Amino acid sequence: MKKDKFVNIFKKYFPYAVIVIASILSCFVYLCNGVAGGDDIGFHLGMVNDLIYGFDHGYFGYSTNHLFIGGFAIYNYAYYGPVTHYGAAIFTYLFRWMGATPSDGLKFMIFASAILGGIYMYKLALKMSNGRPAIAVICSIIFLLLPYRIFCALARCAYAESIAMSLIPMVFYGVYSFIHDKEYRVEPYVVFASGAILIVLSHPFTALITVIFGVLYVLFNIKGVIAKIRDKRALISLDSAIIIIIFCVLFYVLNSHHYESSGIYNISDAERQWTTYEFISNDTSRSFQFSGFINYIYINSNQGNPVWAKDTISTLIFSTIVYVISMVVAILIDKLLT
Repeated sequence: MKKDKFVNIFKKYFPYAVIVIASILSCFVYLCNGVAGGDDIGFHLGMVNDLIYGFDHGYFGYSTNHLFIGGFAIYNYAYYGPVTHYGAAIFTYLFRWMGATPSDGLKFMIFASAILGGIYMYKLALKMSNGRPAIAVICSIIFLLLPYRIFCALARCAYAESIAMSLIPMVFYGVYSFIHDKEYRVEPYVVFASGAILIVLSHPFTALITVIFGVLYVLFNIKGVIAKIRDKRALISLDSAIIIIIFCVLFYVLNSHHYESSGIYNISDAERQWTTYEFISNDTSRSFQFSGFINYIYINSNQGNPVWAKDTISTLIFSTIVYVISMVVAILIDKLLT
């Protein structure tokens, strides 16, 4: 009896342990001291430091830099919502007594968002594969090792973009559940709303792309949508989730739109914001040359500290072994369950 109970607990929770490990290994470089160089690292660290300065002096976000560049709606730097900096600043503020620094806060946000996204990628794939844990775990690991997400976190120090990408599965988990779940549950609507809010307030450009693909998926499954909205509970829950999303992001979206449409700030210039088609296509193609998981040349050239490179070698060997073991165990679990 005890053995059966242990086996059931193992089957239920082991996939989540694998996902947590894979989430950390996907950006394992940040297990080392410091952060890599990047074009935005000074800005992000400056904003986090500024928020902490505000906390120390009785402000919540309206310290020098935030007042100067528009508070929550940053009109000088497009597509940077408050989630990344506030999350890092709050983490650093709470754990400063343990030696936490702003760079640790940013690392925490990267790891936390990866774990959250990996879990909901697993849950989404579990639904889509009709309850096959091994397939779901593999899908989650593949998502966590997405080159562009790692490229943004490590090479570009584009933390907001990396965090937003990590949270995309939350939105699609909610959408898929709404269309395909046979029984009504509140949880998918809560996850959908939470994911959408966090993505918009992290990186609005990623949110726009998520909306586009979400709408396309809904259109391809329009019959299922029509059938589901006949359920009053589902319709009320969906409407409530959408209203909550709108009210939670409206303050940021309206302010950003105001500054962008003014034509006088950097946010109004696509070339300055690197949002032209040429830049995005070039940056996306370059991301597939980077893997954060095996690219030692990049690590060695950006670490800024000899210890970083030395630590990374042992971390790389360890992470590779754990990754292979995780995949083998996932396959064995699938065999046992079937």
